[in-house]
Amino acid sequence: MAMERSIQTSCRAGEPSRRVAVPLTAVSLPVVCLSLGGTKLELGALTREGDYLPSREVHWRNLPRFRALLDDRDAWRFSRALLERVEVFLQRRGYDFRDVGVLGLPFPGPVWRGRWYSNNLIAAFRDGLPFEEEIGRALLARHPGGPRVRVLSDARCDAGGELYHPRGRLQGSTATATVLNLATGIAAGFVHRGRLLEEEQEYRTLVHPDYDTGAA
Repeated sequence: MAMERSIQTSCRAGEPSRRVAVPLTAVSLPVVCLSLGGTKLELGALTREGDYLPSREVHWRNLPRFRALLDDRDAWRFSRALLERVEVFLQRRGYDFRDVGVLGLPFPGPVWRGRWYSNNLIAAFRDGLPFEEEIGRALLARHPGGPRVRVLSDARCDAGGELYHPRGRLQGSTATATVLNLATGIAAGFVHRGRLLEEEQEYRTLVHPDYDTGAA
């Protein structure tokens, strides 16, 4: 059974501090997240002690390194450019990839059979791309023995935040809800009776079984 400990989270001014259980881990940064949008990216890390380390928001399309990749039909150079941003973020805070447990990437688009699609990133994603595999290979080439990589829908991450964060609107609830992500595009994450759903099909099956018949 996984061991856990309680850590104190930082809250907005005037709000009481809260404690949240996090798994005990040997690495200094259990989770590092690169939030990738159609125009901006941002990094954050959760330390073993429960502190949150943020970065500033960057308009990646304005950076020459990324602007030169917009028409690329594969994501190898794009993946390497993203990993370079993560590497700089870690180095400036005294860490490297060996200190990271999981590198998470909320993605601004849908996934189908392991292929991620987006019209808001580089050309490679318009026809779908196994992005988790691609960026995992780029990380392995650059840092053998580095962290595990997970790519998840950004809207699902938003719904998870509302459900699991101590200040989330759905925290401790058994509600069924749709959480909308409004950014360069629009997407939704789904919660059913207090459980984060894996994909849209679960919503159709559990919440609205007549969805596919046009009743919605």
